[in-house]
Amino acid sequence: LSEPGFSHQQATVLALAGIGEKTFPFFPEIARKVRKETYNVSVNGVHLNDAFKKFAEAYSSHLSELVRLLKDPDSGVQVFAAATLGYMGGKAASTVPDLVPLFKSKDEFVLEKTARALARIAEDSAIVFNNLKEYLQSEDPDIRRGAVDVIYWIDVTLREEIWKYAGVSHSLPWPGGAPLLSPELSRRRRSLITIGPALIPLLSDPDASVRQRMAQVLPYADFFVWLDEPTKKEAVRGLLKILEDPVASVRAT
Repeated sequence: LSEPGFSHQQATVLALAGIGEKTFPFFPEIARKVRKETYNVSVNGVHLNDAFKKFAEAYSSHLSELVRLLKDPDSGVQVFAAATLGYMGGKAASTVPDLVPLFKSKDEFVLEKTARALARIAEDSAIVFNNLKEYLQSEDPDIRRGAVDVIYWIDVTLREEIWKYAGVSHSLPWPGGAPLLSPELSRRRRSLITIGPALIPLLSDPDASVRQRMAQVLPYADFFVWLDEPTKKEAVRGLLKILEDPVASVRAT
């Protein structure tokens, strides 16, 4: 793992993940040595996420230890633990309250991987959707901003899966109208539509970083087109107000 070369490092992590549960005592050490650039390496379609899938399968009996690693002072360990929990899906639903505090991290990489982990858990468990409104209304702006990121990644994943499903099942026309979806995709789509209106007030959030994140996310969210007309109009009015925001970086977004 200490050898130069990101592809070499990726291959080593994948090999270790393939060994299974026996690697768990070394999990924090592996995480500390993996460089951020390795996460972006793709060799013959193989990505570091494939290692996290294997870790998730092997470590399903180590939830409490993984939760403890979320509090590790090393951001690399936090990322590894969060990503592994994310790929456990619904099996890691009980760890959602332990993942949310990571939104207070100052490390953008930790923030992204935490949001993506929660989005993956949301695919198999209703607990994330059930708590999102609470997070969007949190007194802590870091939690509100993190909740926006979770919704963004849920939307991205759902969009990809809908396109894949629509193509395979020939359930077009799309996007002119809603495609015929599987029950599971329909459930997640309805959950996004339900949570959508709770996002709109954040366009006027007192915290500039929350307003900025909303301006980055909302115009590109596929679920936006599924909202009812009054909610869409309210969102457009909120986005227009962003153009007059007192903070220059928010306006620029």
